[in-house]
Formats: sequence, C-alpha cells, structure tokens
Amino acid sequence: MAKVNLTKSVKDRVEVYLLKHPHLRDDDGKLIANFWESDIRRLGFESEKISSMKFLELFANGDITHPESIRRVRADLQKNHHHLRGEKFGVRHSRKKEVSSQLGYTRSK
Repeated sequence: MAKVNLTKSVKDRVEVYLLKHPHLRDDDGKLIANFWESDIRRLGFESEKISSMKFLELFANGDITHPESIRRVRADLQKNHHHLRGEKFGVRHSRKKEVSSQLGYTRSK
C-alpha cells in the first residue's frame, strides 16, 4: 500500500494514488481499499489484525473515508486531468449517449 500523508484532503490523496499506482485508475474497489488501509493505520490499528466488527464501527462512525467521496473525487479528477485516466475511461465514456438513451435521459427533438 502507498504511504500517503493523511492530513491531505481526499482530493490530494486520490491524486497521489492515481499518479503513483496507475492500476487504481480503473478500479474503485482497489482505490477505496487503499484509502481504508491508510485510514485504519492512521487510527492506530494494524490493518491485518482489525476485526470486521471494528471496521464496521469505524465506518459507521465516519472515522474512515466514505467510499462515495473517494469515487466522486476520482471521477472529477479523471474528467479534468487526462493524465489520471485509466484504460477504461474512453470505453466508458464512448457509450455515454447510448446508455443515456436506453435509460430515457435523452430528449427527442
């Protein structure tokens, strides 16, 4: 896991992970896992030894970074900074119109 200064904002931390670990650019699950591992260590726990109940308590109390915050920041950074995009970014966005149409989000003129 990457060593990250945990006093930085979520945005700064996501950017560091995406820069140092390109494999995290296309995998929110792995990105979130890296965040949580750092959060757990910051709180003084050994990530290899923490119980699932303790983890759930930390999550419920807001002591670890909310996964949706991480995901939204990652999406925003990749939208605005091409060098942080993964290999799947183009594929996902090339289907945007098709999916929007299928979901009924596009208006017919």
